[in-house]
Amino acid sequence: KRRPAVSTGDRVSIVAEYGPLTVKAEGRMLAQAYIGDRVRVSNVATDTVVQGILIAPGLVRAGGR
Repeated sequence: KRRPAVSTGDRVSIVAEYGPLTVKAEGRMLAQAYIGDRVRVSNVATDTVVQGILIAPGLVRAGGR
């Protein structure tokens, strides 16, 4: 059976890239997910929810291109 790459409550890094600018923040997973899944993550600093794609265990790409 396949196991999720992250679970609810796990800490992850949220990364957004805008051209040459990269912004990183710490987040908390709101659900378990597999690599490539669209996910919702709570930004720990601002307590806002962002959406992104889980690109590696502990790493979510949000916004940008």
